[in-house]
Amino acid sequence: NFIGTDVTGTLDKGNSQDGIRINLGMANQIGGNTAGSGNVVSGNNLRGVELLNARYNWIAGNYIGVNTSGTSAIANSDAGITSNGSKFNTIGDSTAGGRNVISGNNAAGIMLQNSSDSNQVIGNYIGLDKNGTTTIANGLSGFVGGIQVISNSIHNYIGTQSANSRNVISGNAGPGIRSDAKFTKILNNIIGLDASGTSAKPNTTGGITTTGSGDFLTIGQPNAGNIISGNQQEGIRLSSADSCTVQGNLIGTDITGTIDLGNSGHGIMILGGTFDLIGGTSAGQRNIISGNSDGVLVQGGTYHKIFGNYIGLAVNGTTSLGNSQAGVNLNIGASFITVGDTLTGGRNVISGNTRGVNIQDPTTKFNTVIGNYIGTNASGTDSVRNTFAGIDISNGSKYNQIGNGNLNGKNLISGNANTNGIRIIRADSNEVKYNVIGATENGTTTLWNKQGIEVDSSRGIVITRNIISGNTQHGVRLLNSAVASITHNVIGGAGVTGNGPLPNGQSGLFISTRSRVDYAIQNIIAYNSTYGILADGPATDSSIFYLNNIFKNGQGGISLQNGAQKNIAPPRITNVDYDGTVSGNAAPNASVHIYADSLTQNQGRYPLGTTNADASGNWSKQVGLMAGTILTALQDSAQNTSAFSSPFTFTSFTGSLSVLPSATIDFGTVIVGDTRNQTIQLTSENDNVRLHSIGSGLAAPFQMLTTITTPDTLILGVDTISASFSFTPSATGDFTDTVEFLTSGGIVNLILQGHAVPVGQITPLPSASIDFGNVAMGSSASQTIGLVATGNQTVIYPFTDVLALPFKLNATTTNLLDTLTPGVDTIRMQFSFEPTTTGNFKDTLLLPTSGGELPIILQGQGIQLDAAAPVLAIKLLRSTVAQQYVDIIVKANEDLSELNGSLTLGNTINVTPSKIGNSSQLFSTTYRLTEGTLNISMTGKDLAGNPATQTRNYTVAAFGKNYFSLKHSTMELTASNSSSPKSGFVMLTTVPHAVTKGLSKSDVSSSWTQIGSKVQLFTTADFSEGQFLNLRSYYDQNEITNLKTSHADFDERKIGLYQYSEENSSWMYLGGEGYQMQVNAKIAKAGEIAAFYNPDHVVLPKSLELSQNYPNPFNPTTTIRFGLPEESRVILSVYNILGQKIRELINDARTAGYYQINWDGKNESGLQAASGVYIYRLETVSGVKMKKMLLIK
Repeated sequence: NFIGTDVTGTLDKGNSQDGIRINLGMANQIGGNTAGSGNVVSGNNLRGVELLNARYNWIAGNYIGVNTSGTSAIANSDAGITSNGSKFNTIGDSTAGGRNVISGNNAAGIMLQNSSDSNQVIGNYIGLDKNGTTTIANGLSGFVGGIQVISNSIHNYIGTQSANSRNVISGNAGPGIRSDAKFTKILNNIIGLDASGTSAKPNTTGGITTTGSGDFLTIGQPNAGNIISGNQQEGIRLSSADSCTVQGNLIGTDITGTIDLGNSGHGIMILGGTFDLIGGTSAGQRNIISGNSDGVLVQGGTYHKIFGNYIGLAVNGTTSLGNSQAGVNLNIGASFITVGDTLTGGRNVISGNTRGVNIQDPTTKFNTVIGNYIGTNASGTDSVRNTFAGIDISNGSKYNQIGNGNLNGKNLISGNANTNGIRIIRADSNEVKYNVIGATENGTTTLWNKQGIEVDSSRGIVITRNIISGNTQHGVRLLNSAVASITHNVIGGAGVTGNGPLPNGQSGLFISTRSRVDYAIQNIIAYNSTYGILADGPATDSSIFYLNNIFKNGQGGISLQNGAQKNIAPPRITNVDYDGTVSGNAAPNASVHIYADSLTQNQGRYPLGTTNADASGNWSKQVGLMAGTILTALQDSAQNTSAFSSPFTFTSFTGSLSVLPSATIDFGTVIVGDTRNQTIQLTSENDNVRLHSIGSGLAAPFQMLTTITTPDTLILGVDTISASFSFTPSATGDFTDTVEFLTSGGIVNLILQGHAVPVGQITPLPSASIDFGNVAMGSSASQTIGLVATGNQTVIYPFTDVLALPFKLNATTTNLLDTLTPGVDTIRMQFSFEPTTTGNFKDTLLLPTSGGELPIILQGQGIQLDAAAPVLAIKLLRSTVAQQYVDIIVKANEDLSELNGSLTLGNTINVTPSKIGNSSQLFSTTYRLTEGTLNISMTGKDLAGNPATQTRNYTVAAFGKNYFSLKHSTMELTASNSSSPKSGFVMLTTVPHAVTKGLSKSDVSSSWTQIGSKVQLFTTADFSEGQFLNLRSYYDQNEITNLKTSHADFDERKIGLYQYSEENSSWMYLGGEGYQMQVNAKIAKAGEIAAFYNPDHVVLPKSLELSQNYPNPFNPTTTIRFGLPEESRVILSVYNILGQKIRELINDARTAGYYQINWDGKNESGLQAASGVYIYRLETVSGVKMKKMLLIK
């Protein structure tokens, strides 16, 4: 039809109101997806199409707002399509023939408002011509454009997870999509480009916009992302919207993700709101956000999370498609925002932009940047630099964290050549911790920034546990700043230990221009090209740096220049004593820190100790001297730390203390109260050694019997010191203690150990616990133990046999009074177990000895043996290993003594299933599947030796094919690749008819008749929403003949497919009605399935049915019967021969089934109708049917 145009479809002949209006209508079709079925609905004075409280309507294949060639506008004065309170309607189709072209309208292309819920917009061109290449804009105001969803309309879909449902929403004079409604899903669309996704066709005020009522918006999903590019203003704008999700989209690139087609504004702009998620932890959730102004701009709002995205890169993660400003920009009140994630999949790669991450404004606080690659490619191996800074924090932003204090949260901030890895300017109280800055992720290969970290005009900064190495200038540079702490960093060294070189091109730490560090301690500052620490300028003072490992820096460890640190001089080392006492001069009351370094260095690699100078500046400290080193020192005075002192060379003892015969004295086993002595020798090894002191005294039961005077010198090959020790235990047990010898070569530990036993200890052999195991009723089992003495002679006293049946003490008497000598005597005691009933039994005999009562524990189990064979059942479970594996479970109805079997699928393998837990009735084994027939055979024996065998045969097939098919017995499964899972296996086996106690389930109603075999379906795959298998069961004419014999009213349609429900313990109807000896249904989960003839099944019509009224002719009452194949609104009316409605019998919604209603021959007014011919008319979603009837009085 031409609705609103002339007959040529080229001239405006608009209707005065809507072109088409459906009011309260259901299941209407406007257009279609076949050639010639579409309408031209253009030029009308209101809307092209209005759906008013309408449901289940389909609008497809139409030109709405354009001429008949789809190439130029004939505008509808309002929206192209408006839905007012309408639900479950579909606009468009997944086929090209069903595509609407909705363009050129003066208002929105599509407007959903006034509780228009659960509608679908799929496969349309909105704002473009029929070819999807030329702009024909909807909207005049800039406020509305392609699609507008008003706030009280929820759960609408714009596109679906299918790529065939893609809308192209481009070229509109407003936003592509404006959604102010909750739960809108926007999937698989092109927004701002032509239909090929390669050329910009901008929407003038953004791609997608939403406001404060647009919560829970979904923009893209894995494998269903949108291309949102080429728009004027933002790609996505979320205003005060909460809990929105943006995943899997290309934002600012072409359809391939490789060419810059950026939005002129920001890729994503978030204004306020909370808990929006941009990205995710899987590759399918990743957004590509590149080629825009800011990649992501957050102004205001809290608890948003940006993670797992490529920001500034192409889809390959290596090619730069930089955003012209920041990759991520947190600004004007953005707080508690998380950029990145501790999981690898949640890492953002933020590279190729001007700034990688920009955080600014005093109201922007408490944000966290974790786990990202900033300035590198996606593998972290090469530079894709951000041109101004990797991370820039400025203009008063506080309390932000770069890194989160553990290794999983570290950022890789490298490759930002010619600029800073991190810059902090006029921004106090921020933290940088656990990052790698200037190197690859393991910190061993350079990937340089210009400066590692630059802090300018900021206070309270914390820099801790970072690797800051490989940068071309300084590792850390401070200007006009007061840094709270720089601790535990590696600056200039490689990796977390810093042992290898990875130098920064200038100093490790550069403190300049009125800057200070409250504490720079416990850092490794090494291998830098100039100085480890350089402080420069007269106003650069009050910095404290000590307990650092500073070594192998090119020009020196610490340099104070141009009056820095108030010109504090280094301390002097004047003497080193033989015992390691270092002494010298410093400023009065200064703290002096002593270091060791290699002979060729004058820095401080190894901190040895700290002491304080007295009021005269004199100091001394005993330290552990290290052979082959020099000593240096630095001092803290008046809150300033000096440079290192001149190196001091000393003569040391380079030998080590040797303990002979061993550094462990083992006194062995000693009886309580006895004493055992041992002696060791102390000598020097390799060179002379100085014994400075011996640690605090030993504790009982150990004692040192020799007095050694210290200090003492042991000359190699000349001196030996003997030392004796004793062990006198007063109680039983294991004892150990340590003697520390402090020497010039370090601490040498002498370990003393011994074991004490009491007098009169009896040991039962082999054990004090006797377990008879399983013994059959009426049988007897016996075991013997031996009693021996350990430690000393032991007496066994007479005792009373208190054992109760079925336990007995044999072959000895209870009136013993015997003395056992260790290594000489043994008493043997025999016990028996003779159960007369089944069950577990336990008893204890207390044997009195001179060392106390000795408990002897007896236990056993009485069992009943019979000749009945065990019953085995085989069940399959999904393996936790992978989808290619299956766990085979074997269950028995009684305990088994053994179980083994074989598995055949091509080759045969023998298996011995393992017990599950401690059960002797449950066993399992794991098997790797391939396609074919799997034969499982299991054989077991019960405790009486009775054997049993169970076999099962499974037909196995794999998912992931273009067309899946599997047949077993009378059942067949089929599915296309799009409807079935993409991986995993499915298996079918016939369920045995034999039912065994303990292994059966509830059977079906006695009135049902099983058709063919019961089949067990098992699968290793997960069925996602919308995935299923087609199930078909075959039967033959003999079964139909038998059913006709047993059921006089036999109806083949009462044959259906059923699945056993474990939850309900009953068979549940899957679907299907028998036809021509087969029945079909869909199935989406594993379980037992069968076809049954159910005489109580209610047969549904295959199509709309309207029967002839009865009786006919009639007077005054007749009955009208009809059948519905599906749920529908039903209107049944009676008309006279002139077509006038005289009575409406039904107007309501009804489910599928058969119905009947009586007409009493009266009209709507209750008056009797005249004799004559009448027409009764049935209207449903399935169609319309009419028949005639005759009323005769």
